[in-house]
Amino acid sequence: MTVDLNDTIVALATPRAAAPRGIVRLSGPRVSELVQECVVDSVAWVRRARRYEVTWRCPEPVGEVPLVLYFWPDARSYTGEPAAELHAVGCQPVLDALIAGCLEHGARLARPGEFTLRAFLAGRIDLTQAEAVLSVIEAEDLDRLAAALKQLAGGVGHPIQHLRTRLLGLLAHLEAELDFADEEIDFLPSSEVARELRSCIDQIEELREQLGEQQRADGVYRVAVVGEPNVGKSSLVNALAGREAALVSNRAGTTRDPVSVRVQWKGLSIELLDTAGEEPVIADAVGQAAQRLRENVTRASDLQLWCVPADASRVPARRPEKGLLLVRTCADRVAARSSSSGWWVSSWTGEGLETLREQIVTRLQQRASSLGGGLHVRCRSGLERAAQTLRRAERLAEEGQGQELVALELREALASLGELVGEVYTEELLDEIFGRFCIGK
Repeated sequence: MTVDLNDTIVALATPRAAAPRGIVRLSGPRVSELVQECVVDSVAWVRRARRYEVTWRCPEPVGEVPLVLYFWPDARSYTGEPAAELHAVGCQPVLDALIAGCLEHGARLARPGEFTLRAFLAGRIDLTQAEAVLSVIEAEDLDRLAAALKQLAGGVGHPIQHLRTRLLGLLAHLEAELDFADEEIDFLPSSEVARELRSCIDQIEELREQLGEQQRADGVYRVAVVGEPNVGKSSLVNALAGREAALVSNRAGTTRDPVSVRVQWKGLSIELLDTAGEEPVIADAVGQAAQRLRENVTRASDLQLWCVPADASRVPARRPEKGLLLVRTCADRVAARSSSSGWWVSSWTGEGLETLREQIVTRLQQRASSLGGGLHVRCRSGLERAAQTLRRAERLAEEGQGQELVALELREALASLGELVGEVYTEELLDEIFGRFCIGK
């Protein structure tokens, strides 16, 4: 994405829909002059961020519009350059007129993601935080929002930067030894270099595990099959897996411990978990322990299949939860399908199983994307490359193969880590990341 940082850009920052308030965002070197040209009355400007109540001059027929102006006159704004936000009535013709007036005074329309791109280029955020901005915008529930906000606060970027600092320090020692090999100076012994490299590798592995969020470190998605006793949960797990994995019985309470079976669908590694039937009141200690296990498994899952028999007269009320699919089991028992929601399946005839598998894969892919899946894939790949390179460096140091070879591997590892946070980047990478943003962000 090629951008001219000498341009002043403008865009609508709120959805194009009726609302009490709408926001038009400006950023660039001419923001101060543009604002002065568009406000009706003179304003006592100060050289710090401030809120102003002004009247803005728009093209006819809109004319003058009262609004609240938030103005950042210097590089301490989000984009690292003068910026402003116009908070006006959420009437679309008015907001369009505000943008048109800014265009008449020398601004241009922003490209998708250009505000966040400028923040990245100005060093206000790193590349992992830029991707987290998109995850915040697309978050559909509190879990996804919390994960995105953690990432925006530097959940991955800060540890990577710390790791790069450690490796840069180690590389400086090695290069100094190469430059002053003939001097009588004490340098780090190879054993100490190997220990430091092992510590950095351990830090990478720890970070890779943290990136899993609710996935396992091996990238397996958990799908919990839940519902009341005797609604066909175990049969559904067996049917989806294509083999006998869970014990099936008409006797309630057959499943106590969660039963898991691993499957591969559309390139995703998925663990199906058959859980104990949900029972509100249980007297015996074993049953209570089974319910606690069920709750723990369900809470840690990426997706829940909530099973309700197709011939049930009603669908029990259930509190909305993350990643929930209503599955109407035993569809072969009913001839007619009601218009109620849910996925109708029969473990006996196979009806609806393939459609349900496709829906499970779709939901997991969507969830991975909302949790920063693109970022996670990029980070996992970059961290794995860095770890492999550092393992080679560690082996060279242990074998005393020469500090110049160790230094060469270190530079390659630093390049891999630099790509993750944006210290090293290509225009194609920026296009891939910021092209997914909407205009105004």
